[in-house]
Amino acid sequence: MKKIFLMMLLLMALASMLLAEDIQLQEITLDEFLTEFLPDYKIKKQIQLEGEVINYDVAKETGDIVIITEKTENKYTVYFFDKNGNELWKKDFFEWIDCEISDLGDIIIIEDKNNNKIYDKHGQLYSSKKMIRTSLLPSPNGTYFYKKTGMMDGKQKEMIIYDRELNKHKLDSPELENIRSMRYRFVADNRILAVIDGWIKIFSFNNYEIELLNKIELNRDRSWGEFYGGFHYRKTDYSEEYFGIVVYEDGLYVFDVNGNLVYRDETKYVEIKFTNNENLIVSSYGVQKKIRLINLKTNKKTNLDFSFEWSNKGFHFIGFLDNCSKINEIVFCNVITGIPQEPQYCLILNTNKVSPNLNCIPNTNIRVLDQNLYIFHLEDNPKIILLGDK
Repeated sequence: MKKIFLMMLLLMALASMLLAEDIQLQEITLDEFLTEFLPDYKIKKQIQLEGEVINYDVAKETGDIVIITEKTENKYTVYFFDKNGNELWKKDFFEWIDCEISDLGDIIIIEDKNNNKIYDKHGQLYSSKKMIRTSLLPSPNGTYFYKKTGMMDGKQKEMIIYDRELNKHKLDSPELENIRSMRYRFVADNRILAVIDGWIKIFSFNNYEIELLNKIELNRDRSWGEFYGGFHYRKTDYSEEYFGIVVYEDGLYVFDVNGNLVYRDETKYVEIKFTNNENLIVSSYGVQKKIRLINLKTNKKTNLDFSFEWSNKGFHFIGFLDNCSKINEIVFCNVITGIPQEPQYCLILNTNKVSPNLNCIPNTNIRVLDQNLYIFHLEDNPKIILLGDK
């Protein structure tokens, strides 16, 4: 459930209003979901949580879970579970906090309004630094950190990396001189993807030295404001072998780990999510929301055109894809609605059968790791449910 800034939600919600279509979103229960879509799976463990789930994150490689609940006003608890649902530690905080976890699950960032704290997987504080209103993201291996930018962060003009002690390092390169606007992120331990003044640029990274691997010029006749607030979570994503970016006017670009362009699609997409190492989902907005599942190994495309709605006072909103997973032929897309404080839900797509009524589980997120499922029931009676083969 990656964080989406409130202002971005408000702006995108207003921009995404649409009238109801013939295809509706049909709510189903967890029992119905298991019976209809995953008859070979069973519930292995349920973890009851107290309070309201504020945020969570799952390590891509290990399946370790960090989750924040608010038990009472201004009392927050951070839990850390391994992939089997065993609670390894928990800590209480008495002000608003946020969390991130590295792909290997060995580094957890806890952020409040004034500080960033780095913990190891055993709950030991590794480092802490006063960084007012500065959110950090870890590199996949949790060795380095970089700033998570939002709509209010202005234009980045320097590439700054932090080490585990949260010391600041400015990266230098001829490609980073006289910059007007930039967004960047780690897409592998030794790869950085950036959009710099109308160019996609891919760098190798080693011990604070960078080298340009590839660059592609984009359409300069458009606004680059679309990256503000969405660059890390909706416009870019990565898997073990690939990383990609969507630029609305220019479409989709997918690269291999060496920075070579391996897939190009000029469709005006607004989101990209890898469901596993070889499949990605891209989506576009409009009266008819389009989701396209692309297999990068076979170049097979599965198009799913539909409208789904969230109603509020007579208006209908579409949402943002927060995370997508795939198991067999079933795709799970966690959706954040465009209305602040409205529930989230998991959209369920059977790629072998596109029915007139799309299914969803309300107040629920689903993640998949190594054919095991993690179900996060987020609101009333919050819990984590672990599923596996019967």
